[in-house]
Amino acid sequence: MTPAKSPSPRLFKTIFQARYAPSLAFYARFAEAASEFENYPKWETTWNSVVRQDYAHMCSMIVRHDFLAYEQDNEDEELEKERVHQLLSDVPTALGIERFTRLGLRRRYLVPTGMAFSELVSVFELKFMSPRHVDVPGVPSDLEDLMYRADMRDGDDRFHIGLGPVHRDELPLALGLNHDRHLDPSSPDQLEIVLDSYPDVALFIDVDLYRDEDDCAVGVANDFYKSACDRLSQIANGYADYCFSQKVA
Repeated sequence: MTPAKSPSPRLFKTIFQARYAPSLAFYARFAEAASEFENYPKWETTWNSVVRQDYAHMCSMIVRHDFLAYEQDNEDEELEKERVHQLLSDVPTALGIERFTRLGLRRRYLVPTGMAFSELVSVFELKFMSPRHVDVPGVPSDLEDLMYRADMRDGDDRFHIGLGPVHRDELPLALGLNHDRHLDPSSPDQLEIVLDSYPDVALFIDVDLYRDEDDCAVGVANDFYKSACDRLSQIANGYADYCFSQKVA
């Protein structure tokens, strides 16, 4: 039996990215643009990128010749909004970027259930698979695990959506925990704290909302990000409600 009230999705991972046409002129400006981000204490460089890292908040930003991005391994949405706004406000100006060619926001959520894994698989099967799948010749009837994956579109916005039951030991890989950039190598206990925060069994929800644009003004990016935050939250909560509250018709 499923709970009467659906558990709430908990945010664990965010990736925001804005792409732009590459230019040789950017190479001379990378270091200057990244040097303004003093709230990221650590940094690294390659021939075509600058990365700033903040171990304390488990986040990082990267500026390359063809895109800028922000990545975060925690649920602090206010920090995320502050850092994305900073990125979009400072980097385009420093690099002289006037147009983006692609905008995207991806978030990964977990919905703790308190169920055994086999129970969650049964609920997920009931909600996302047709009962007729067991009638296919040669297909085993003993289902151990499954995942839902869909590509969707709403006007100019496109979506990659994936969800399914997960065990605790699957989560570092499923969530995409960025060990190299977000975990302090001088603090080995940090990884244990992160792993301890994971539920034993959960519903994994991965939603990627993106928009390909040939000529998107930089000023549009903040509006896209704000609306994408709301839409991804709506989708995650909607799936949680569908899985654990709504009865199957």
